[in-house]
Amino acid sequence: MIDFSLTPEQQILQTQARDFAQNEIQPIVRIIEESNNPAIEPWEFCQNLFYQGSKLGFTSLMLPEELGGAGRKCIDLAIVLEEIGAVDVSIACSYFNLTAAMSLFVTRAATTEQQKRILSFAN
Repeated sequence: MIDFSLTPEQQILQTQARDFAQNEIQPIVRIIEESNNPAIEPWEFCQNLFYQGSKLGFTSLMLPEELGGAGRKCIDLAIVLEEIGAVDVSIACSYFNLTAAMSLFVTRAATTEQQKRILSFAN
């Protein structure tokens, strides 16, 4: 039988992501939704959230350690995205998932110079 329990390390990651989503993302989502302005640019409100999440390592979870990442697995990213997505799926997908996925692609296809330049935001 397969054990789907989270490891202690994954439980810590889940709690960290949940706290971040509820304490940092949720208030911004309320501001955007309550503005009821279709011309609003969410990035103006979410930019700081993205940088906070990057500092917590959410955008570099799957990057190898030698490139400044955590060297974690896809399930770890899924745990983070699930917690962020529970508050706002668009922020989870458009900022954190795309960035994490793009970073992984760069590690596989870019030159060393390109990796250093492109991935510097994640560290």
